[in-house]
Amino acid sequence: NQNNQPLETLKTRPPALAELLQLVAASKINPNTAKQVLAEMLASGRTAAEIVAARGLSQISDTGLITGLVEKVLADNPGEVQRYLEGKETVANWFFGQVMRLARGQANPQVVRAELERQLSSRKP
Repeated sequence: NQNNQPLETLKTRPPALAELLQLVAASKINPNTAKQVLAEMLASGRTAAEIVAARGLSQISDTGLITGLVEKVLADNPGEVQRYLEGKETVANWFFGQVMRLARGQANPQVVRAELERQLSSRKP
């Protein structure tokens, strides 16, 4: 629609779109990344896997790495941790954003949320 092209003239074929959906279903990329990849697929005709590999867009689900990122964010922001412990639970969303920023948006959001919840809960009295 953006380029006013009929489907028949697109460089990307249905099997390539299916590959993109499989990457999302397998949590190798997140839906926001998939939108970027799709735009590039339509413009270039390259496959999703080629684009993801070339641009380093794979989603990070490594719990050890995410645990370290969460630990760093919490250690670097003791004032915000204290606010959270005093009842300002919306600060957890801010922590989530900070972890995602450190991971350049590539961390698996479900893993980040679970790890944040685990670490913040362990600090409650």
